[in-house]
Amino acid sequence: MTTKSLPSLSPKADSRLYETDSWLQEVYDGCITVLPAQPSTLRIDSSHSRLGNIDQLPPELQLLIIEQLDFRSLSRLMRTSRKGKTIVEGLAAFIDMIEHAPEVLTALGKTNIISHHSAASLRQVLRSQKCASCFDFGPLLFLPTCERICPTCVLYNDAFWMTTPSLAKECFSLSDDQLGTIPIMRVIPGAYGFWEYHCNLGPINRLVSAKQVKQLGLEIHGSEEALALLKPAPPPFVDISYIFTGDPVTSTEEAEADSYFERCSRHDFIQRIHSMKLEPPGRRLSSAGADYDSGDYFLGTAVCKFPSLSNSGPDFGYACGSCWTFSEEFWKLPNWRQLIPDSLKEFSKNEVWHHYQNASNVVHSEAEYSEHLEKCPGVPFQLAQLEKADEKLRSENITANDNYRDSEDGDDESTASGGSESQESTSNDVSEEED
Repeated sequence: MTTKSLPSLSPKADSRLYETDSWLQEVYDGCITVLPAQPSTLRIDSSHSRLGNIDQLPPELQLLIIEQLDFRSLSRLMRTSRKGKTIVEGLAAFIDMIEHAPEVLTALGKTNIISHHSAASLRQVLRSQKCASCFDFGPLLFLPTCERICPTCVLYNDAFWMTTPSLAKECFSLSDDQLGTIPIMRVIPGAYGFWEYHCNLGPINRLVSAKQVKQLGLEIHGSEEALALLKPAPPPFVDISYIFTGDPVTSTEEAEADSYFERCSRHDFIQRIHSMKLEPPGRRLSSAGADYDSGDYFLGTAVCKFPSLSNSGPDFGYACGSCWTFSEEFWKLPNWRQLIPDSLKEFSKNEVWHHYQNASNVVHSEAEYSEHLEKCPGVPFQLAQLEKADEKLRSENITANDNYRDSEDGDDESTASGGSESQESTSNDVSEEED
């Protein structure tokens, strides 16, 4: 396969390059999925309604004050007075969220996080683009902290992991009252997780943000050094090598091994949270390779799909399937170095493969994606696959149509033959009656 045999179609000529990639849809399906919030359709006259002391302020100040309320408070204000309903429905934050992210409002309400974020802060994040961790495009909202995030950072950055209240208290020696000062998220029942990482919630119904837990620990205990003194000792070693011999094990031995695995896993998680960096890395952690892995047992439970809103409309982002296609195809090409940009030519073939594997997990804004397609070496390969799929579909349709016509012709012949026999039988009957 050479580049000369590939179609020279412009990327923009094939709209399928702009369809949501299957892995990105899998991410959305593995996050919070709820029905959108519905605005009130009741229309009432507010000309004689008042808002108490707020009425004494200029309209501009009224809006500035009211948009600092959370959406639950705004909902209550709408039910309190006719004028309140009119003002809230005219807020830019209310209009933008109801029109472009109504599912997020439902998710915030069901998780009991809605009272922690003002309408203004939600609109500010809605009008942003960058992931709070790697600064690439982020198509998700992390509910506990109201931050825009991308799928790879949800997966690899432990600052965006969730944990149980009991483990949070154990991590940093916190009391119930102290833990109650940060948002405690109610878990919406459902199936969560994406790619090869899926979580089993079991009876767990409340979670907290690992980042907020560490911030609270620093606030209470004063320093990283003080937190280090709270690290628990590793669990005593238990020899469970019998599990891996393949020999039969008793229920007691199996329970002992499960208990030891759980204690080790719990200890590893606490160590990871203690070593967590609160500052954003400013790069995709997936590019670091095997040094990073996901230990988030509650992946997807605290994030939901969140568009980036601009004057041109909502942008949900695009993932480049062509990068993945190129990472799989370029191994077969003797001239593969001629197809990659100069910045990658000094790297080995394996390193280039890792680069495009990681690049396929990046979500681009609509504007960035158009530019990316113009330079992505995988686009010709992707277009070739699309053309091949189209040709196969056309061939299958032609075969199906031919088979249908053949069956129709057969039915017509059968009907004609049956009609002739019927006429002959009728003629014989008439002849017998005449005789």
